[in-house]
Amino acid sequence: MSGVPVTVPSFRRAKPQSLRPRAPKQARERFRGSARSRGYTTEWDRLRDDYIRERPSCEECLRRGFLRPAVVVDHMVPIRCDPARRLDASNLDSLCDDHHNGWKRRLEQFAEQTRQVEMLPIWIKQAETRPAGFQITRTGPINADGTFR
Repeated sequence: MSGVPVTVPSFRRAKPQSLRPRAPKQARERFRGSARSRGYTTEWDRLRDDYIRERPSCEECLRRGFLRPAVVVDHMVPIRCDPARRLDASNLDSLCDDHHNGWKRRLEQFAEQTRQVEMLPIWIKQAETRPAGFQITRTGPINADGTFR
């Protein structure tokens, strides 16, 4: 019997839920609060639905010459910077996930670091006015009005 491994059962208690490490997203969401507490009310839901119905394509993709569906209606000037513009339709831009979570997030960070948040609507809608790192360098086959080049 010397060749047979012996296993000993282990009786470990599971850590209580309060002592288990939280997943990063859960901790971040708890810190941010609920969507309703951040100002995303029924009025916002209606405005967002109307806006995405009018502009179903990602506006940044169109500026770059590509055609992708929009999945997010974004506030050009973030609500945390100017809460009064929360329901202002002129402060909205429909974006795809890639542009909302990548390009727009970096542009917002740059604007906040350089204290130029009020320039965001101009930089977003008029691509030629953007800072050097955010200029459009490649364009696709579609014009801004949706026609092909």
